Amino acid sequence: MAAPDPQQAADPAAVKRHPALFRAIRKRQNPRLRRTDITVTDDAAVKRAVKAASLGNAMEWFDFGIYSYLAVTIGHVFFPSGNDTTQLLSSFATFAVAFLVRPLGGMFFGPMGDKVGRKKVLALTMILMAVGT
Repeated sequence: MAAPDPQQAADPAAVKRHPALFRAIRKRQNPRLRRTDITVTDDAAVKRAVKAASLGNAMEWFDFGIYSYLAVTIGHVFFPSGNDTTQLLSSFATFAVAFLVRPLGGMFFGPMGDKVGRKKVLALTMILMAVGT
């Protein structure tokens, strides 16, 4: 189905007020839709992708939940003794770093994924996380 002619579909007064706009619309060429332009989705693949993404998200939030549940204990074990409040705040500050660094990682690795490829960047980030542990 071809797009309607903007000259016919538009208000004549609008065409007179904005002649350059309507000239540009008339000159624009919209190619016809081809069979190869249509994306066919496989329902099984979509369901599998949604399940995998949901599982990954649930595991990530489970990790954050466990960390926050054990924040007091982690503060006592890993941070200098002397003041319980300082230990707890240090533990929560470590927890907050994960949320503060996320947008920076997205700004860095997002464009890299567009240029290099998502799979390669995903593998790189997984390797970097494994090296850190």
